[in-house]
Amino acid sequence: MARVLIYFLISYLLNVVDSNCSEGCLPNFSCNPYDNKCYENPTPSTRPSVWLGEAPDKCDRTEKHCELFGLNYDSSHPKGDGEFCRNGTKVRCLVQENIDLETTPSNEFRYVTYNIFERDFAITYDGQRERSCRIIYWMIRNHPNIDAFSFQETFMGGCFSDDNLTLRDMLTYYGFEYYTQTIESDSQPSNGGIFIASRWPIAFNSSYVYTNYKPDSWDSFAAKGIVYAKVIKTVNQKAEIYHLGGTHLQSGKPKTYQSQQCKEIAEFFGNLSIPETEAVLIGGDFNLNQLLSNDTEETENLIKCMEYLNANIPVNTGPLNATTDPTTNDLLQILKPNKTKKNWIDYVLPSISFKKPIESSQTVLQPKASEKFPICLCERCIPLDDYIYPDDPECGRVVKISHLADHYPVLGKFVFQ
Repeated sequence: MARVLIYFLISYLLNVVDSNCSEGCLPNFSCNPYDNKCYENPTPSTRPSVWLGEAPDKCDRTEKHCELFGLNYDSSHPKGDGEFCRNGTKVRCLVQENIDLETTPSNEFRYVTYNIFERDFAITYDGQRERSCRIIYWMIRNHPNIDAFSFQETFMGGCFSDDNLTLRDMLTYYGFEYYTQTIESDSQPSNGGIFIASRWPIAFNSSYVYTNYKPDSWDSFAAKGIVYAKVIKTVNQKAEIYHLGGTHLQSGKPKTYQSQQCKEIAEFFGNLSIPETEAVLIGGDFNLNQLLSNDTEETENLIKCMEYLNANIPVNTGPLNATTDPTTNDLLQILKPNKTKKNWIDYVLPSISFKKPIESSQTVLQPKASEKFPICLCERCIPLDDYIYPDDPECGRVVKISHLADHYPVLGKFVFQ
């Protein structure tokens, strides 16, 4: 009897009881129909996670596949969170361990805008999954005192959006529990890719889709607009209200569309009945380049935009002087090998129609992996409908990159009286 108990104990520790399924499986065990054995079900993960491998015949993922996405390998199992594999096992990958956040006084606010370049797989393959899985951890590890994010081009939701490991799941785990919905409209086939995430409670949120946009452009298919969140930051029993906007303006020319969309933003905020004693901060990809002083159209419409918003562009306090730069970004170097033009088109702006900051600045950040990682690259090719691993036979071209998007994020820092 003792030998039998020892046998079952060892089998239990190995996640399998070598018995015929017809004899019945122990509680919390499941029957594998392919080898007729009982396996203990995986224990729940304490961190956000994803299982790699597709049953029954694509169960050849390994620990290295977790590393591909900047995730930590946790365990292997023939069933994982779904059906059993015919051969091999699935692997479970976890997000990196939690990080202690830092808190600034309630009268200070740090707001990041980040175009993460996550277009749908139906359009392109350029490392959307490998890049976006790394973004939240990098941002919070390197800047643990951020208060809120404005994301753009988050069209799919980030990371493993089909398997319950999205940017929002990661944000929640790292302490950013409050967020808006991604902007969308019944009039456009694609959502707008814009949402706001906050460390502090969102008391109210809404959105508005632009009516001024270039017909028959790529942008006309997406619900671009302004996302709004009323955030209440409370520190040491002192509460301050911040009204945040997140936006992504029309790309390309003519630039009159961008300035007209800024006018729509101003009208949108004007209808919110915000007291002049409360701060308004607007972050996003404005597609208006402040570096092109010799481009009259660009400059005139940037000035118009700032006038509509009654905003001043904060001073740059960092070493980088562009938010898209093919000379420093290896993803852009691959996608646009003959381009060298720098752009500063991403901003975090305080509207001085409302509470004015006594200090304001912008810093361009450069999220990148410590080591280059492979991605399957297929720019505007015939889609294969779903994600392609770089080691899959369907992948025609593999490149290695370290940067996490084609844009660099901008960190706006503001201090109020």
